[in-house]
Amino acid sequence: MPKSSRPVVVINDSPEVLALIAEVLREDEGYEVRTFMADSVDVGDIISQRPVLILIDLLLSPDPSELIGWELLDKILDEPAFADVPLIVMSAEIQALREHEPALKRRPRVAILHKPFSVRELTDTVESLLEDRPLPSAPPDHGPPEPAHR
Repeated sequence: MPKSSRPVVVINDSPEVLALIAEVLREDEGYEVRTFMADSVDVGDIISQRPVLILIDLLLSPDPSELIGWELLDKILDEPAFADVPLIVMSAEIQALREHEPALKRRPRVAILHKPFSVRELTDTVESLLEDRPLPSAPPDHGPPEPAHR
C-alpha cells in the first residue's frame, strides 16, 4: 500500500539515477513514484501528476550555456499549483546552489541535497518533508555513497 495516493515526482537527466531513486522510494520506502527525464518534461506533465513531493536535479546540460534544471525549477516555483508541494533540490553544483539558496529558502518546505548524498539522507529528507518534521542536518562529511540495495 503506497504511503500516499499522490506520487512523488523525480526529475533527473540520468535514467540510471531515476531508476535508483525510484527503487529506493518505491520498494524500500513504499512511495508511489513517477519519473521524468529533465530534457523532456514540462510543467504541465508535473501538474497532471498532482505530486505530493518533487525531487529535481539541477543539472547542467551538455551545452554549458543551458541550465535546464534551473529553468524548470523557476517554472515550478512560479506555478501556483505547486505552492504547497515540498521540493528536494539535488545538485553537485555547490556554488550554483549557494547562489540560489536564498531564493529557495524563501519557499517553505524546500530541502537541498548536495551530491553525492546517501540513501539515508535521501529517505530522511523525503520523510521529514512529507511528515512536516524538521529537516535532518547534513553530516559534516558525506563519505562514500551508500549502496542502493540493502
